Amino acid sequence: MHLSDLAYFSLIPIILCLVVYIIFESIEKIGHKYLPYKLKVYVIGIIVCTIIVIAIVITALFVDI
Repeated sequence: MHLSDLAYFSLIPIILCLVVYIIFESIEKIGHKYLPYKLKVYVIGIIVCTIIVIAIVITALFVDI
């Protein structure tokens, strides 16, 4: 896998995390009481995105396309 492909596939989870962040901030502006555990959601989302990026990088080391 080329470095440009690796960068592209690694950016997908980061972009999804950014989209979730923007959606949660928009919802919070409408009603703060609906998101009492916002920090937990952010931390879990960041951890999941980090694990996905690490998995993509490790997989790219062993797979030749």
